[in-house]
Amino acid sequence: MCPEFLSQRTADSDFCNPIDVVIGGAPSDARLLRAYLDRFYQFGENSTRYALCSATEAELVKSARNAFYATKISFMNELARVCSQLGIDYPSFRQHLTMHGEHPWLTGQHSMVPGPDGRFGFGGKCLAKDARDLFEFSVALGVPMRMIQASLAVNAQQRPFVSEAGETL
Repeated sequence: MCPEFLSQRTADSDFCNPIDVVIGGAPSDARLLRAYLDRFYQFGENSTRYALCSATEAELVKSARNAFYATKISFMNELARVCSQLGIDYPSFRQHLTMHGEHPWLTGQHSMVPGPDGRFGFGGKCLAKDARDLFEFSVALGVPMRMIQASLAVNAQQRPFVSEAGETL
């Protein structure tokens, strides 16, 4: 299991220059894949970090990251609404909150409201799918992750589903 961490709008660049790679599987197979990827990524713009773990752990890393990003985006969208009610310019507030994108815990990417596509909430193919899957999996385990459930509910209000034909459903 070697999950990809690609943003829809920057997939080519993300693929060629990953920040990190998670490889899940038998230790010998994971080390072999890492050695191959080391050679492949040696021409990239940045050094790639690796995590070698079980396949199950790699799958959970993928789902957890996307669910966290989804939750972070929902939070920032709600914060933008609070700013609006207070008469605060959200882009200015965002600059102060993220220290102009330099704060290590509050990066600028997930704090854009509206997002890069000009819409509110989170979209793309993976965030909602992975967040929903992780929530359903947690429920099946008897440990429902209510934060993810709330994030999905908030996103449904912020970003109604739009069909292929452009109809809001």
